[in-house]
Amino acid sequence: MDKITDIQRFAEQAMDWLWAFIPDLIVAVVILILGLWVIRFINHFVKRFFDKKDYDLALESFLQSFIKISLKVVLFVLVVTQLGVKSSSLVAM
Repeated sequence: MDKITDIQRFAEQAMDWLWAFIPDLIVAVVILILGLWVIRFINHFVKRFFDKKDYDLALESFLQSFIKISLKVVLFVLVVTQLGVKSSSLVAM
């Protein structure tokens, strides 16, 4: 009988945690989608900027990759922080 009440209590706690976590998860997904869209827009803008100027192709490629990766790292930190992970632990990595 105790095992049944323990399982019921665990199930109730799990459901409470899930209902508390769902809004953060939804916001994190929205941040991820909007962030990827903004990164794509910025990358397109940078590509057009370099197409108008006559820069070295290696420099263009490097800067585009650097900007894209940097923005994705920032986006990753934002999403993970929204999910409840402390950003100080991410910086320590």
